Amino acid sequence: MDKNLKLILIIIVALVIRLIFLGFHSVIEEDGVGLVIIGKNLVTGNGYLGIENYVDLVYSPLYPLLVGLLSFIVRNLELAGRLISVLFGSLLIIPIYLIAKKVYNKKVALVAGLLTALYPVLVYLSDIVYAESLYFFVFFLGIYFALESLENKKWLSYV
Repeated sequence: MDKNLKLILIIIVALVIRLIFLGFHSVIEEDGVGLVIIGKNLVTGNGYLGIENYVDLVYSPLYPLLVGLLSFIVRNLELAGRLISVLFGSLLIIPIYLIAKKVYNKKVALVAGLLTALYPVLVYLSDIVYAESLYFFVFFLGIYFALESLENKKWLSYV
């Protein structure tokens, strides 16, 4: 079987696992409330306001912005937050795979991707309204591009 097809299957397995666990949480998490309120305020034009209608600089803006934008489609802020977490929790496999392939080989990269797909803590973090799954994705993608820039010394990798 082609290695790219195996990677796609691992990503699909990760997505299915995370979607199965999506309904297990009956209450939005503590910080999740602040994140979705900021997201709602950002997309409705009220600015970067938190729960108490003050500028809330505790949270970084990417996750709330994505939650706010997705809430236009799903019409539910909590579900939008959970779906963003599920999506990026599943996509985390890609930078992990790329890093492992660059450092080791494709076989190790597939095992690393499978472990990422099945690791219980990452599954849990992918199903709650926290920004961790998004920022793990961004963080490991940054590590991959750092390794890439050290290897090929092209300006685009540095950017």
